[in-house]
Amino acid sequence: MAANYDEFEELPPIFPISGLTKQGLAPLLDATAELLDKTPEFLLYDESEMEEEVYYGFDEEEKPFEISRDDDATWVLSGEKLIKLFNMTNFDRDESVMKFARQLRGMGVDEALRARGAKDGDLVRIGKFEFEFVD
Repeated sequence: MAANYDEFEELPPIFPISGLTKQGLAPLLDATAELLDKTPEFLLYDESEMEEEVYYGFDEEEKPFEISRDDDATWVLSGEKLIKLFNMTNFDRDESVMKFARQLRGMGVDEALRARGAKDGDLVRIGKFEFEFVD
């Protein structure tokens, strides 16, 4: 093993340890603490080489949907994110429709409709698609 350390003037200490039984860890930790005490403090980087500080702030995104009321008392949902989800939904499959409903709920559409006064059975429209609000 000493042949692998030709570049060193003196051989580094070797500590036989077992991670499984945790034998030999105490001498290794003692030697590490002793070495850290002897080692002079040094900078990891030169502060003059540091770039100026950058702030990554949180910009509140615009609402994913808007709610309005049509002349025929239908609630109308619009908004870029909502329309994108709507267009990606396959309404021929029940699973897709249920997923879309969960996504609307997750976006807070149900809660917002209730807050605006929507009641069970009210009509809700997205584009040309209409459905009943179920409370």
